[in-house]
Amino acid sequence: MSKEYLASWQCPACSNVSNRHRGNRENTPVRSSVIPSEEETASLPQQNRTHADQDWRAFTQKLQLMLNGWRNEIDNSLSQISNDIKSALSDMKHEIQTLRTDQNNLKSGFTNLSQEVAELKSSTQYLSKQNDDLEKKVRTLEGHKKDAQESHSLVSTLEYKIDCLEQQARQCNVEIVNVPEKRNENLITILDAIGSVIKYPIQQKDVVSIHRVPHAHQQNNKPKNVIVKFSARSVRDNVLSAYRKMKK
Repeated sequence: MSKEYLASWQCPACSNVSNRHRGNRENTPVRSSVIPSEEETASLPQQNRTHADQDWRAFTQKLQLMLNGWRNEIDNSLSQISNDIKSALSDMKHEIQTLRTDQNNLKSGFTNLSQEVAELKSSTQYLSKQNDDLEKKVRTLEGHKKDAQESHSLVSTLEYKIDCLEQQARQCNVEIVNVPEKRNENLITILDAIGSVIKYPIQQKDVVSIHRVPHAHQQNNKPKNVIVKFSARSVRDNVLSAYRKMKK
């Protein structure tokens, strides 16, 4: 501040009084408080100038103390603000680092999840293929089952027909047991002899076939049975009737 400015400076009370009494300033109660100019100071006695210098130094010291106090307060405030900003920045850095860590963990989790989804998809596709193969096999087995059922029905029909044919064939057969076996035997001659015994002559034209059948068990030492197949059931019935009459 220049000395001219300081010389013209007035306290607020003096300024208010001056503003109210601009016409005459001789008797203002704070007239003596106005800082004199250099010219006025030079015209004052030495004692008055000494008091003015002392007042000036006291004022400047007080003003300097006020400025120093303000400067310290501003420095403290700026230091506190700086510390707060640094702390906030540190917290923000920590939060950012935490967010980055969480983001990396999420990326890793998403990667693992993607791998698991891919594996699950592959397993699902494999199971779907297996299911398709099983369905094909089931359809094939069902087709085989149908064929087997048809074959079984056909076999049953054939067995029935064979049984019927065998029964029809047996209707013309006669089984003769306990006929002694001889080497180079003639079964027709034996059959003629049986016909003579039962008094029913058997013509060769009525005989379709004659043979012995093996036993079910080879350890059986009895003579093998003789099976005679006649040309007609009536011939068989006549032979059996003659045998029964002879037994009576």
